[in-house]
Amino acid sequence: MRILILLPLLATQLWTAELHWETKHSKLILTPKQATGEIIFRARNLSEQLLEIDRVESSCGCTVSEITRKRLQPGQKTEVVAQFEKKGRRQNSQVQLQVYLKGQKEACTTLSLAVEIHTAISLKPAIVYWRTGDLGATRKLEVVLDPRYADGIGEIEYDALKFELKTQPSENSANCYHILIKPLATASPFQASIAVHSKAKNGYASERAVFHAFIRP
Repeated sequence: MRILILLPLLATQLWTAELHWETKHSKLILTPKQATGEIIFRARNLSEQLLEIDRVESSCGCTVSEITRKRLQPGQKTEVVAQFEKKGRRQNSQVQLQVYLKGQKEACTTLSLAVEIHTAISLKPAIVYWRTGDLGATRKLEVVLDPRYADGIGEIEYDALKFELKTQPSENSANCYHILIKPLATASPFQASIAVHSKAKNGYASERAVFHAFIRP
């Protein structure tokens, strides 16, 4: 019985060794202008028999893969072409691609894709809040601009009837600013979204980053 349990594992290790990948790890960088990006993983059949790739499964719906050749005779090469779509994402992503051979229940290989998403403007924290009845202490947010894509802070969209807001440059970095915000009244709960725009630069359009303000019981 112990031999029967070990056989599938040994078979998976054998298939993995026979399908040789140039690299199993890759990095993709997307600038603000790029909505999608593509990375190619290349492999060769080092066995003495036919290998057939069945499918590639992604850990994220943001990535789809195409296999250029599924049936590989000994010595033949193939490519897994992975295409990543930002779909509004502003944070870096880690994607795992699992490659399955026909007839195998376990993935023979896991490919990893690190996606670095560049943005012209970023904010933190993404949420600020106050308690109802508070005197409305000032909250501070940090705005970071990427000088390759932004030429300063542009318009800030907020309700001037509900908030007092001002910006000031950071003493630590020429590409960093602070937003100081406080509500004008905190008697009743409410919430609002504040949008901060970067100024366009070098052909890159203005970007919009949003944070949320809450008055909570």
